[in-house]
Amino acid sequence: MGETAVTRAVRVGTRGGACAFVLAAVLLLAGCATEPTPAYVELQNSIKKSIIADDQRPVSSVACAPHVKDVSYSDGFVHLNCFVRFPDGTSYSTQATIEARSYQVEGLNFEFDEPGPLDITTAPLPRPTASVGAASAGSLFYARNLRKVVTALAARFTANDLILKMALYPGEAIAVVGADGEAQLVTAHNSGALTVGPQTSFDGQRSGIEISQLDPAVPQRLARLIAKRGGVPISELDRFVLALPGDLADWQIYPTSGQTWFKAHVLGDSLEQISPGRTRSLN
Repeated sequence: MGETAVTRAVRVGTRGGACAFVLAAVLLLAGCATEPTPAYVELQNSIKKSIIADDQRPVSSVACAPHVKDVSYSDGFVHLNCFVRFPDGTSYSTQATIEARSYQVEGLNFEFDEPGPLDITTAPLPRPTASVGAASAGSLFYARNLRKVVTALAARFTANDLILKMALYPGEAIAVVGADGEAQLVTAHNSGALTVGPQTSFDGQRSGIEISQLDPAVPQRLARLIAKRGGVPISELDRFVLALPGDLADWQIYPTSGQTWFKAHVLGDSLEQISPGRTRSLN
């Protein structure tokens, strides 16, 4: 994940015990209280809660093995391997231990490594939440709509801030904007309204473009060229992705289906159609 793992020791309180003897007559009809949660499930829950609380990251699932039901003080440490998935498709593994607290005090001690805060400059961008037709009047593939987004970005951020990542969809532009080791995830609606996430830190150098280099007319011009010369109607375009290979910035343009895609410089020149085994210029 590119972050230094942080060891966490988590204590969990008393688990459910056996049913009380004085309730035996009732329990014959109603059944015993809920069985104690297996130790490996308690560990999984602890990992999930800690990552959400400490690293501010949502967790899709946690799976630990072996499926240890209980750990007694005489067992010492029980070692497990845990696999954690996140909603963006990334994951990580950590070794973990479960230890009984003592003879006198019920409950378990857990130890495991957290992944650390998410580096939004390297993590996959989320998918859009707004669904707008690519050829519809409100599409961000048209200059009049994208201009609202560029204006809002320029007003919200300074000239020092760079667009480090960006995916332009018909209904939303999703970007990471930052500088000097700090970055924010930004979602721009086709109305121009921005949703700006909290500042997060990153290490090392990142490439980006200035907000002023985001020309609202370029995606519209490229989309029309693709429809005219590349045989893919605007209505079948899915997204424009900002790519930063070396010193150049490109738009990588993907249709909703198929293996063919398109590439052009971020300022709109050198449009190419790329298909399996073939690349041709559309300029």
